[in-house]
Amino acid sequence: EAQQLSNKGWFVLVAWKNTDSKFQGGHGHIAWVRPSSKDVSQILVRGPDVSQAGYTNYKKTDVATGFGNGRAWTTDVKVARQVRFFAVKLSTSKS
Repeated sequence: EAQQLSNKGWFVLVAWKNTDSKFQGGHGHIAWVRPSSKDVSQILVRGPDVSQAGYTNYKKTDVATGFGNGRAWTTDVKVARQVRFFAVKLSTSKS
């Protein structure tokens, strides 16, 4: 759904709360979902396409790569993912 909303012009964020203070100092991660024609089967495994700024900047990558730790997004579709998506519909009116 996050990828579909982004494709329709919504602003979609993906966030991960790191609850392990020993892992990367307890820092979480956030990125924005970018429009993509990625197949649903690819999204299920790798997550939606995102852009992000951080230790490594990406103009285009997927959640599994961008969050790159196996904790936030696992490629095993049977394991619960720890990311949350937030979406806001952007207005196109010029008022």
